[in-house]
Amino acid sequence: MLFRSDCTTDVERAACTTIRLMESTGVTTATFINNPENFTGKTFDCQGYTITGGATTFYGFKLGASNKVSKNSIIKNCQFLSYDDEANSQAAAIYMHLNASNITIQNVNATGCNYGLWFNYSSGNTILNFNTTGNSDGGNLIYLDNSQNNTFTNIIALSQVGSGSGIILTTSSNNNFTNVTSNLHSTFGVQLTSTSNNNLFNNVTAINNSYYGFYITSNSINNVINNLSAIDNTLIDFYVDDIGS
Repeated sequence: MLFRSDCTTDVERAACTTIRLMESTGVTTATFINNPENFTGKTFDCQGYTITGGATTFYGFKLGASNKVSKNSIIKNCQFLSYDDEANSQAAAIYMHLNASNITIQNVNATGCNYGLWFNYSSGNTILNFNTTGNSDGGNLIYLDNSQNNTFTNIIALSQVGSGSGIILTTSSNNNFTNVTSNLHSTFGVQLTSTSNNNLFNNVTAINNSYYGFYITSNSINNVINNLSAIDNTLIDFYVDDIGS
């Protein structure tokens, strides 16, 4: 069981396959779960409690960096609050790097964050029932960078008002999104760019974004969008640049 904010030792302990957060906690100057060794085959259950960041806190969870493997694990029932790097807008509730794969994230809220989810070369993950809202400092609430074969279901991304977007895929292909709402952002609701190919979107709402509702660049091809409701976006509701599709 987890009773303290610095829980790296418990997370890395081989016998500790289920970690339960027993109370809400705040970590305003450090990462809460900071790239533990072998976060594999584990369940981290926040049990509805809140993990609060701050203006100098980078991540709630950081997994899969510096050759530390994280896979086949579950993060669930968590409330993340105020992961907001005021200086650089680089803070994230959950950040996953190259060696994080096959992670399930379910029933998670991330409120007042630069990034709710940031996948950087992280693939094969499943995200269920994820809600995130932004702040005045900017960022992209769900950001996939060179990340493939991820599945997102029941996603709500709202109000990234400080020079940011709802959902952005950069060089990220073969991802599936179902039941997605991305509204009220200062730039894009959804953007596919830099050879983000073969992605599937089903049942997407993109409303009242200040640039485009749904934007696909010319070098992102073979993407499929079914049942898109894009209305009341300031520039264009749905835009495909040249041969993008």
